[in-house]
Amino acid sequence: MAAARAVHLVGLRRAFAVVSNMAYILDQLGVPATLYFGAGTLHSGRSIFPARCFSP
Repeated sequence: MAAARAVHLVGLRRAFAVVSNMAYILDQLGVPATLYFGAGTLHSGRSIFPARCFSP
């Protein structure tokens, strides 16, 4: 992660709380991070769904 230009974070279901805190901490440290979520919003620009990520 230290050599990455940006960190992409995905938090689904119970992992969302952990990943959102990780995104906050990375932001405070100045590390470019993008949090992808699917938490009941109408705007799906940054939403990610399990079927898209983990389909064979």
